Amino acid sequence: MISNRYKLILALVAIYSLGVFDHHLWSPMDTRGAGIIWGMLNSGDWAVPVLNGNPFLEKPPLMHWTSLILITLTGLVNEGMMRLPSAIYGFGAVLLIFFWGREEHNDRVGLSAAFLCTGSLLYFEYAKTAFTDATLVFFVILSMHLFWRTYSRHRFRFGHYLPFIFVSALAFFAKGLVGVAFVWLPVVAFLAYRRQWRLFFLLPVIYLPVFSILVGYWAWELWSIGGLEYLRIVFVDNQIGRFFTFSDAALPRDPYFFHKEPIYYYLLDSPLRMLPWVFLLPGALYRYFRPGAGPGSEFEVYLKFALVCMLIILHVSSAKVSTYMLPAYPVLFYLAAVWLDEEFMNWHWSGGQWMILLSGFCAGLLALMPSLIIIGLYLAPQGFYDRYLDGYDVMHAVSDNTALACFLASLVVAGFTFYVIAAALVRLRSGKGGELSAAFPGTITLLFAIGVALLVQIYDPQRAFKSVADKALIDMHNGYQIALGTHDELATGGFSFYLGKVLPVYTSPQAASEFLDGKKAVLIFQKKDRGSLQSVIDSGKYRVTVMNSQGLVSRSFMFVRNDHG
Repeated sequence: MISNRYKLILALVAIYSLGVFDHHLWSPMDTRGAGIIWGMLNSGDWAVPVLNGNPFLEKPPLMHWTSLILITLTGLVNEGMMRLPSAIYGFGAVLLIFFWGREEHNDRVGLSAAFLCTGSLLYFEYAKTAFTDATLVFFVILSMHLFWRTYSRHRFRFGHYLPFIFVSALAFFAKGLVGVAFVWLPVVAFLAYRRQWRLFFLLPVIYLPVFSILVGYWAWELWSIGGLEYLRIVFVDNQIGRFFTFSDAALPRDPYFFHKEPIYYYLLDSPLRMLPWVFLLPGALYRYFRPGAGPGSEFEVYLKFALVCMLIILHVSSAKVSTYMLPAYPVLFYLAAVWLDEEFMNWHWSGGQWMILLSGFCAGLLALMPSLIIIGLYLAPQGFYDRYLDGYDVMHAVSDNTALACFLASLVVAGFTFYVIAAALVRLRSGKGGELSAAFPGTITLLFAIGVALLVQIYDPQRAFKSVADKALIDMHNGYQIALGTHDELATGGFSFYLGKVLPVYTSPQAASEFLDGKKAVLIFQKKDRGSLQSVIDSGKYRVTVMNSQGLVSRSFMFVRNDHG
């Protein structure tokens, strides 16, 4: 008989397996990252990230390297391999906080922390995309884990800290200096608090040469290819430019004036993205930071330093984006899991318990939503589609058999979700809710993941790049030359991945006309960019086509064609 612990671990594995290989590239979630990975694979140069033949130096390429290694090992180049690194790193981070909970408390706390973090909306989304954020989360959490594992065993020989030193240096390659800051600011603050002055001074001294060797080697490769300009873009523009505020209008908009938000940005933005478990956080934070609470265990003190330091970095930085907050999620939800387990074990209907019920209600509602959407769309009359979706029946953009299978499976998922919610309430009323701190988040998150996987099958034609890329691929095989009329990274990434080639870009009317004249050629651009090419469209020399039946993303593109060579 498999124990509940192993059942929940298998559920965790299943959650991170769903949504990786079951759909095409989506814009904006996957296309840019996939285009960079394909570009590096095509060029054979792993030092410089490349997007449609141009260097992409906005972020270090650790996530892209991971995908390239997996492609080399498996021989597979497909959409799933673009998303697989994020799934591996997202799973790895929550597995680490499971170990924290098991070592510091019990299996329930560890599993609860893993599922609370996994089920939060933003983490759930970005652990299945070709973005760098899950990579950053993993290397920050792994660095924290290695430091604490060594420190807590009272090992003061510096050789014992080498794994921590090495991994924390790699954190730079996940997303730049912010990865280093997320790791090292909490460490030095904690060591100063504990008056461990020997480690406080000597660990950074050991770290700096290791960091310099690893980053310096990559910097040398960048310099050998692009000179000082590449180094400036990587180490000045995209590190200093994102952190500080500048007034010089001559500086490039990205990154110097991009994503600049007020200091209170995360207070307004993060709560919705932490649903459904955000209502647990006030009780957990009060438990750890209330006046007179005491410092707690040494590990709790370290986590509090980690959380506070991360929040300081995030709020002080002038550039703010929702995903920058993700490295704090495992710490926040670990603290929430400890508090949740204590509340379940001492259930007496206080204010904290009502917050738990509110979170449970939101989690149940969220788990039901994908299934209810599918059921509603399947049963909706044509008048609904005519009124709200311009007559476009999204359920039958897929095959009838797929639509029916998703509808029937959604009925089962919705029914089981109602059963899980009812069973949890019965256990609470009978005073047997002790195991719910892990079992309920685990089960409800798995049901949500299954529902999302079903909805993805219906929604894939709406978000996928594949159909418009397939049309361009047919034109290529019929002897047409293909070019793009947009520099949009999300478009250039998707087309270069699916067409398997670097595509020229022409955004001015003169350049577009010169490309189209005298040969069989197709210029592809987004409707939002048609203003700059309107004279080409109106010239009457070319045939203009629009994809009207292949989904929201595909219908946003136009083809200007010269069918006469």
